[in-house]
Amino acid sequence: PKQVTDTIKIYLRVRPAANPSKNYSIAKEFEHSDVSFHLDKNVHREVINNQIEDYQFRFADVFDRETTQEQIFDRVAKGCVENVLEGYNSTVFAYGQTGSGKTFSITGGSESYAQRGIIPRAISMIFDELGKKTDEDCSVRVSYLQIYNDKGQDLLNKGNDARSLEDLPKVSIQEADDEFVVKDLGQHLCSRQEDALNLLFLGDTNRMYCETTMNATSSRSHCIFTVSVEQRKPGSAVVRRSKLHLVDLAGSERVKKTGAEGKILREAKYINLSLHYLQEVITALCDKAEGRRDHIPYRQSLMTMVLRDSLGGNCRTVMLATAHPQDAFMDETISTCKFSQRVASIKTNAHINEEADPALVVKRLKTEVATLKEELAMYRQGDTAGDRELTTDEKEKCKDLVMQYLADADDTARLTGLEGDLARFFYCYRVMKDMIHSGGNISNNNNNNSNNANISASSPPGQTEGGAEAIAQLKLQLQAKDNELSMLLSIVQKYQVQKSAVATQTAGGNGGASGGYTHNTPPSSPPLSRAPPPDATKQDQVKMLAIEHKLGTDYNLDALDSQGVELLKDTTRAFEEFRKSWRKFEQIERQKDEQRQRCDKAKALAHTINEHSTKISAVKSKIQMLRAERATQGWDEPDPEEKTLFAQLDMGKTEYRKLVAELSEEKKVYEHFQGILKGVSAKLTQDFENWWALRKWQMTGGNMDRTRSIASFSDKQFAERREAPTTITNLTMADSNASIKTRPPVASNPHKPRGAAPDAEVQAELQKLFQAREKLRSGVT
Repeated sequence: PKQVTDTIKIYLRVRPAANPSKNYSIAKEFEHSDVSFHLDKNVHREVINNQIEDYQFRFADVFDRETTQEQIFDRVAKGCVENVLEGYNSTVFAYGQTGSGKTFSITGGSESYAQRGIIPRAISMIFDELGKKTDEDCSVRVSYLQIYNDKGQDLLNKGNDARSLEDLPKVSIQEADDEFVVKDLGQHLCSRQEDALNLLFLGDTNRMYCETTMNATSSRSHCIFTVSVEQRKPGSAVVRRSKLHLVDLAGSERVKKTGAEGKILREAKYINLSLHYLQEVITALCDKAEGRRDHIPYRQSLMTMVLRDSLGGNCRTVMLATAHPQDAFMDETISTCKFSQRVASIKTNAHINEEADPALVVKRLKTEVATLKEELAMYRQGDTAGDRELTTDEKEKCKDLVMQYLADADDTARLTGLEGDLARFFYCYRVMKDMIHSGGNISNNNNNNSNNANISASSPPGQTEGGAEAIAQLKLQLQAKDNELSMLLSIVQKYQVQKSAVATQTAGGNGGASGGYTHNTPPSSPPLSRAPPPDATKQDQVKMLAIEHKLGTDYNLDALDSQGVELLKDTTRAFEEFRKSWRKFEQIERQKDEQRQRCDKAKALAHTINEHSTKISAVKSKIQMLRAERATQGWDEPDPEEKTLFAQLDMGKTEYRKLVAELSEEKKVYEHFQGILKGVSAKLTQDFENWWALRKWQMTGGNMDRTRSIASFSDKQFAERREAPTTITNLTMADSNASIKTRPPVASNPHKPRGAAPDAEVQAELQKLFQAREKLRSGVT
């Protein structure tokens, strides 16, 4: 296979900042860019000071604060994606100080569709390019590995959400034949771009995040998102396998600046230690290139073992360094640039990963052996062997072989099993000829007996036309019942929302809250207390303060708690008020209106596309009629009317493709924010459960960890502080019904108001109906 030897390309991205330093500058050349830093000497030291004042580093390119996400992808990662499609392994990894923009560059932001990071853009490009390869069979699989405190977990969790770190499957590394093999890491097959993006959103939801003094959503783990691509031509035994590793390393941090304590300090130690081992590996690779050493200490950490091929192995690697432009972080920025220069000296030896598929090789060899045996038998029998009369058993066997041959979807399949007998070959030809004349029927006229076996080319093997019609009828009935159930559920939900709104409006006096949140407070309802119960332990009090602080950042708890203890008697109403207390609630509602307009635009586009399709069909029909008339009259040249129709057809096709591309882009935007909304909805539900359980505990006392729904802040969960990123400042959805109105969680023994039981019974019955429907659907399909 073709081999390419090259050094790792390094890029530098400077994140935006309110007060950027004036002590750095960027100089761009044709083939590279230079960044320079100036640090003044510390004049207060009464010793000899040899501190370096000026630094200069060279990168393949340096991106300033105005660089867009699209420009980052085109310059840094697009070439790696193209390499993967050619059959090379490729890696893009981000390195830098905490809060410098690594996760934003790799995964992206959630404010707008334009803020998509390298991973979602790479996924889109891979599926778009593979879709153009109509002459190859392609498959895509994805995996998402997290390394937290030097232990590996599968973030995709077999396609399920994880409530705690313990729910994630453990991943281990084993060494075999001088290679490190990752065990128990799920490889998920994705047939569409949407499947891969949904898995990405799922993994980001399960990932470890934490708020620190330097970063509100600090990544507490190293993560590696891998896209595995397999390509092969139909019938070929050669398969091309390649992998794209997209690595988001946790940021290095100085404990002196972050002031970390407890579990955050422990996480910082593991992060810094793993990055230290990574630097040792980079240094060893540089020394090996210069002939000063042979051993590379890959085994010191899980991360270096996983990245072994990406660092000096069979891989084309690119590094994106991220930096803070402020004076306070200048020392860390210079350290990042120094590390980048060492990385740039590492050479990789990448080659196209082609190999023969053992299963296809065995199948091909078996077919060749069978063919050679039949040819040998034909030579031994001579030319007169085709004149003999076949027995009844032989004829039936030949018919079975013909049926198997026609049912095989493989274009390279052959009619085998005739043992080189010419008489059997001739009879098989006669059977296929009879099938063509009889419209797909095999006729058997042995001894004047006719037994017809109908083989329909359009129906699957073993399925009659009557069975297909019956299944189609069942599917129509199932769809009708599905529509009825959806309408019934919609009516019940609207009734519950209206009832909750009426109860809220008639409850009592009005009040205002910051962030546009208003509520109704009953005059006789005392506000909810935030004081701990008398029997609360010191540990529970510390947990209570941590939960209060975290919830108070995102929600207006003052206005929410002022509604009194009556709020805790109705879970539905409490969840609705909690949702409205979110400080970004009104902004999301405004963006919903914008997305309704986007949805209307998509519907109009679909309607216009259908009209264009109808017009194109009409023009084609006219052209066919004119061609038929011209053929009957013996004319060769098209007349002016036909040329005009051809021009209209070309214009119509061009406009049709343009509209389809525009509609496809609208669909991508919708699916992107649908994934974001799923994570936000999960966080909102979890936060509500924590608030509800906290208020219940403050009212009733007892053991805090035994209160239902407080499990999200049990000892282990509380120590890990798992949360999904919540930077949703411009959230939009194409579906007007897709809002943050998730179903309210069920709290422990809630005091339900009178009249709530029938609704719960209806919901339970509807749930049973939906479960029965899904069982029926799976049985039909």
